[in-house]
Order: sequence, then C-alpha cells, then structure tokens
Amino acid sequence: MKKILFVLASLFLLFSTTAIAQTNDPVCYDLWCANAAPDGVTYLTAYIPYARVCLAPKTDCSINSGVTITVTANESIFGFVPGPGGTNFGIQKFGFNYTGTPGNIVATVTGADATKAANWSVVAGPSQVDGFGTFIEVAAPSTNPPGQYREQPLVISICSNVTNLSVSDFVVPNASSPAQHFAVHIAGFTTVNGVQYYYDSDKNGTLDAPLNSAYFGNCNELTVIELASFTAKGKKLTWVTESEIDNSGFNIWRADAEAGPYVQLNDEIIPAKGSAVQGAKYTFTDKTAQGKNTYFYELEDIDVYGNSTFHGPVSN
Repeated sequence: MKKILFVLASLFLLFSTTAIAQTNDPVCYDLWCANAAPDGVTYLTAYIPYARVCLAPKTDCSINSGVTITVTANESIFGFVPGPGGTNFGIQKFGFNYTGTPGNIVATVTGADATKAANWSVVAGPSQVDGFGTFIEVAAPSTNPPGQYREQPLVISICSNVTNLSVSDFVVPNASSPAQHFAVHIAGFTTVNGVQYYYDSDKNGTLDAPLNSAYFGNCNELTVIELASFTAKGKKLTWVTESEIDNSGFNIWRADAEAGPYVQLNDEIIPAKGSAVQGAKYTFTDKTAQGKNTYFYELEDIDVYGNSTFHGPVSN
C-alpha cells in the first residue's frame, strides 16, 4: 500500500526499499491500521493509506540542522463537509519518537493554519496515543476544545541548539506490539471509502453512534518511497518502474545548467500506468530542445496526496 517506485537505468539499476531511513534524505510513510472504536471493535480494517507522514531536512534552524514532519490525512478516502459549519475535518493529535534526549529538541507546530497552529504544543515525555502505545513526543492542541484547532496537513518544525538532527532520528519504533513509529488522530469525517460506520455507544448490541474519528498507526510496517534514477539520451527521456502504489504521475523539468533554474516541460501531469504488482515504462520527448545543446533534467513524481519528490538531475 505504499507508493514504491524502483527505476531501472538503460542496463540495470535497482535500489531496494529499506525498513528504516538511514540517511537524511526526505522519506514518507503511510499509516494504514486503525484502532478500535469506543465499543472495542475495530471497524476500519481495510488495508489502505489513511494518512501519510513525510520527514525532510530543515535548513533554516538558527544553529544546527533540523527536521520537518508533515502529516496529511488522505482526503481521497475520508468524506467530510468542508468550510464553515462543516465537520471540521483534520488532524487532532500526532505521536512520534526521537532517538536522543527529548529536552535537546524544540518542536513547534507551524501550519497549515497559523492561527490554529498557535494553539498547539508538542509535549516531550512518554504519552499515550490511543490504541498505539506510548510515544516520546506528542503534538496536540493545548487549548480547549481541541477539535476547534485541527490541522490538515499538520506541519511540525524541529530544531536543536545542541546537535544536528537527521530524518532517521525520528523514525523510531515504540515498545507496543506491533511496534508503532507514528500514530495520528484524524477527526471530523463522515465516511471512509464512501461508507458511514457506526459503533455501539452503549454496548447494548445496537450500532447507534456514527464513527467520525479514529487513530491510525503504521503497525510496524515501514517502506521508504524511493526513486533510483532515470536516463536521458538526446531529446528522449526514459524511466521504468517496478511497482507503483499511491502514484498519481510525473512531471519533467529542464534547465540549461545543473544548478537551474528548472522549468516544467509537460503541460499536464504524465499519468501513472503501473500498479502495486506491476511497473511500467515511460518515455518523454523534449520537443523544445535545440540542436545538440546539453540540458539537465529532473523527474518529479507526485503521489495521491499531492506530495512530490524530485529526482536527478541527469543530462543528455
């Protein structure tokens, strides 16, 4: 259920996924398992990406390097009523871990809604996230009622005055079984995959209360969303995928110099053709390339959440 793109070069180049990020490269993970409803029954059992957690290096901390965590609920799965008077859909709580000393980091909720973000705090110290165990760091609204301050997406900026931080510092399992690296509380939805679920609020055998919030974790499953490479020869670009999950498609960017600036060449997204069990071959012809000029190209893949990752550059 993760979007995994393995790209083969003209002969052979294959990077396999890893369980946990070991570098400071940007990575994303899906949260696919749900907790039990208040009546003790787990109704959301489909193996689907309810939310995505993306971690990326942060370069604008005052002293050391930091990390930005972006958590996005999958709006293509959840039904909700947007706008004033709606269901106030969004993220209400998020738990994560850190390998170092919690007191050495400063984590701040910065968006997407700055007014709402000002009412959030990130609390260090073991805290429970319902159904998914204890986490070292928990972000949640510090002003009541918390439901008024839900974020979509939730963005957390993390810096340290003591040490440089890397993405892998925050990809850490907790002690629950199965282990959870992240957990999120999503609330304000009406349906999930078009279905309205109900639970037994009085535990009397009647499903009488609509299920409009739930917690989601990764249940010890982590797969890095990773793209290896692609090739350029003359005016023709080629890339081949081994599998594609959660992939919307691609954009091609070109520059006259490796450092840019880059300009998008395609007017519309190049739609994904692969699936979870079968990859696809893609080609793109740069019809505006002049003669034998050397150009630099970047490949952008975009997932169903709108998150994008750039790969390259490669030159012709």
